Amino acid sequence: MANRDVCDHFEEFQYFLIYDFENPACIREVIKYPPYPEIEKIPAWLIDNGVTDIIARGIDYHLVKKLNHSKIHVFVGAKKKNPEFLVMDFLNKNLETDEQMCY
Repeated sequence: MANRDVCDHFEEFQYFLIYDFENPACIREVIKYPPYPEIEKIPAWLIDNGVTDIIARGIDYHLVKKLNHSKIHVFVGAKKKNPEFLVMDFLNKNLETDEQMCY
C-alpha cells in the first residue's frame, strides 16, 4: 500500500495492510510498516508476520519467485480497487488479475 491505495508496483510500498481470517470472517485488519526498506528482506518479514497470500498490481518477476519460494502465494495484476473489495473478491474466488509482471 502507498497513500491509502494499492501500489501500482509492489516495490513502491510504504506499508502493508494485513488481514487475518477465520471461517471466512475477517477477525483483524492491521497496518504494518516494515522496519527496513530493502526489498530483499521483505519475504522473511512477511513470513514473520504470518502472510500467506499477497494481492498486487505490478511486481518484479524475480520477487514473485522469492515470495513463492517462501511459500507466499502472489496474485499479480489486481484491478485498481478498494483493498477491502480485493480481499473480498479473493475470498469469494472472484479476484480478477492480468499478471502484470515488471521486468
